[in-house]
Amino acid sequence: MKILIASDSFKGSLSSKAVGEIISEEARITFPNAEVLSASIADGGEGTVNALIDGCGGQIYKAKIQGPLFEYIEAEYGILSSGEAVIESASACGLPLIPPNMRNPMKTTSAGVGQLIKVALINGARRIIVGLGGSGTIDGGMGALQSLGVVFSDQEGERLLGIGESLGKVKKIDISGIIPQLKENIEIVLLVDVRNPLTGPNGAARSFGPQKGATEDMVSVLDAGLDSFANIAINEAIPSMNIRAGLDSESNGNQKKEQHMHEQWTGAGAAGGLCGGLFGVLRSCGVKISVKNGGRIVLKFEKATFTETHLAALLMAVVGNMVEFSKATNGISYSRQQHHIEIWFGNFALGQQFQSKVKDELHNTLSSKILQCSFDECTIQYMKNQ
Repeated sequence: MKILIASDSFKGSLSSKAVGEIISEEARITFPNAEVLSASIADGGEGTVNALIDGCGGQIYKAKIQGPLFEYIEAEYGILSSGEAVIESASACGLPLIPPNMRNPMKTTSAGVGQLIKVALINGARRIIVGLGGSGTIDGGMGALQSLGVVFSDQEGERLLGIGESLGKVKKIDISGIIPQLKENIEIVLLVDVRNPLTGPNGAARSFGPQKGATEDMVSVLDAGLDSFANIAINEAIPSMNIRAGLDSESNGNQKKEQHMHEQWTGAGAAGGLCGGLFGVLRSCGVKISVKNGGRIVLKFEKATFTETHLAALLMAVVGNMVEFSKATNGISYSRQQHHIEIWFGNFALGQQFQSKVKDELHNTLSSKILQCSFDECTIQYMKNQ
């Protein structure tokens, strides 16, 4: 029997690789006759850089950028063996980078994300994968875009700072000063780990504002600000600029698809609207840019890790610590459904209510046989198979 341990990271504590090593060690003790394999995975959020480097080969570099509070920090980005660059918003403006008593999405910025993109471009990258997840910001991507040369102005023509409270004040967007590297033949792929639209009841502010430190009043201001920002971008700044676009949206240079201003695409609200902002503004500059499901893209890149030998595994244990259904778990399940293998989701540290939700959601999307189990139940089933 083969056991494949494929765990997402434990946010703010353990990487996917570290979790896999710990579980693998225990699995070898409990199942001494089994072949235990481990692979790093991610869903486009925290841990995406390390997961892709572990799975595809490459090197991690560090760059000095501005953090979510405009302080200078060292952030990591990766260059894969194929030459593609990988960055993640969590390393530049992640919630863990902000002390609990200073969490206020009206004041935080995604500037560091744009700075990492700029560093990668200056160092020769022509395809950049940007993992959007785990941010502590709701600025619609204003900060990141400012770092790339975009200027935002208010009614009086004064430049605005790229933070959440500036969203509702934007009256003009000037892309004439965009950095020259973005005008070259480059491609940017945005990886999202959520399907939330930009605004509304399930939008960036209302869904994620409270966990980022927003009060009820702040949530209302931020949601209205994102809505105003989107309308300005489409109607008054550049007609083809749509920052509401999201998952599975693509742009190839000047071949743009026109959208209605109130159209809400899934994924645009990822990372506090950073997804929608980057997609809409950069595509208006002629950049080839797309928005993809993070979990599935990461697994696609790691195809060398998930070989046919892995697919023959009788038991697959996917462990997560998320409050809701693991996006990485969904990604790995979706990519395996064609093989009709038996998948066991051992969310060992989580309650029965969570495990039932996992089982229900997977049965709705997969043809694979799904079993939910505790660690003890895994052991019993293993003994029956001997």
